[in-house]
Amino acid sequence: MARHRDSRTAGGYLRLVRETAAAGVAATAFGTATGLLTARFLGPSDRGFYAAISTYLMSAAMIGEVGLTAAVCYFVANRPDEAPDVMRTCFAALLSLGLVTGALGIFFGPMIIGFHGPAAVMFQLAFAAQPIIFVGGLWSFSLQAKDLRFWNMLRVFQPATYLLAIVILAVLDRSTLGYTVGSLVLTATLQAVLARAISGRHIPRTGRFRRDLLRPLFAYGGANFTASAPYLVNSRMDQLVLAVLVTPADLGRYAVAVSLSLLSYPVATAFGNVAMPRIAAMKGKENGAPGQVAAYAIIGSLAVGSVGAVVVCAAAPLAVPSFLGPGYQPAVVLVWILAPGGVLLGCNRVMGDILRGLNRSLTIARCEGVAAGGTAVGLIILVPSVGVVGAAVASTGAYAVAFLLLARAVIRLSGQPPDAAKRRIGAMALVVGSNLVRSATSQLLRRQPS
Repeated sequence: MARHRDSRTAGGYLRLVRETAAAGVAATAFGTATGLLTARFLGPSDRGFYAAISTYLMSAAMIGEVGLTAAVCYFVANRPDEAPDVMRTCFAALLSLGLVTGALGIFFGPMIIGFHGPAAVMFQLAFAAQPIIFVGGLWSFSLQAKDLRFWNMLRVFQPATYLLAIVILAVLDRSTLGYTVGSLVLTATLQAVLARAISGRHIPRTGRFRRDLLRPLFAYGGANFTASAPYLVNSRMDQLVLAVLVTPADLGRYAVAVSLSLLSYPVATAFGNVAMPRIAAMKGKENGAPGQVAAYAIIGSLAVGSVGAVVVCAAAPLAVPSFLGPGYQPAVVLVWILAPGGVLLGCNRVMGDILRGLNRSLTIARCEGVAAGGTAVGLIILVPSVGVVGAAVASTGAYAVAFLLLARAVIRLSGQPPDAAKRRIGAMALVVGSNLVRSATSQLLRRQPS
């Protein structure tokens, strides 16, 4: 009986992972094409401005919503009877937070990062869309709990329409920083409108604002926020710091290298996207099931991420200068340094989703917090001396520290996966590290003058 239950768990989980991964592949393809076009037509300097604007925009959104979008997913999955009230209560909270975050960004953001002229105006335009981004996240994350097919469709919609907009701008010879940022805001708005329409079909009953829900929602969201903040440091602090310390051209090259090193990220993180609401729904109902799902998720994420990273490392020396121009040649070495970290960053996100499903967000905070301290120290020491290369080294090292701490926590808290699964997780991590180091080393040796 247990064997049949495990088989059903694996089959249903992996089927959803395949669907979610397919959406991730499509979204990644659209996003990569958009990144290549913007890099090509904007040039390194404007690409650097755009990288700074988009990085600060999304970082502020992750901080400003204080984890409430994750709380929506958890409570809609865990308390389906209260879903309408959860949605109404969170709508009021997220709209208020979005207005505050947008206003702070408009008034103080350009001064903080030293933007002036047209770049400052574009920064303010992007932050004016924060309320839309916040409430769009509410409707989207409710679908992650209710219907992954529509959630996946929404994930593909924005990058697909954004790519279409960038192509149209290129054809019309209007590829400027202003039009690029404007297209980003427009497509994010369209995604929010579509998410509202679909979410209303799955949670049709009008809910009511409930003060008694605010405390558990903010408690879960706050715990998730304390986990997201150090994760934000580990995943975005490099570009946040570089936006201040290096030239826009160097930041543009670094942003391209980060994008290439994370090509497999949406596919690898699909395992966590499916696992989080699944574990939340089964928590306390099926002994051992969360541990089984966790084992599948970690192993699958590492496998997918490592294959993608090896391919990117091998292709970068030819692809980067050929498609983007000789001005992006220095990004190749950055890709080799960042690729191993990209694999671990994706798996770290998966393990964070597993712990969120177990309502253990504070555990994520502790693990990522230690790694965030390492990121800060590494950036302080390395960036002034070796620039963007130092940022790449610091980031990859921090991802490795977070991986070790999170893996230990997941194995301990998720119901102890079988010993064989533990050995496979450890072996897979070693294979990822050794293969990527070997690949990067061989490429570096080939570039040495004879």
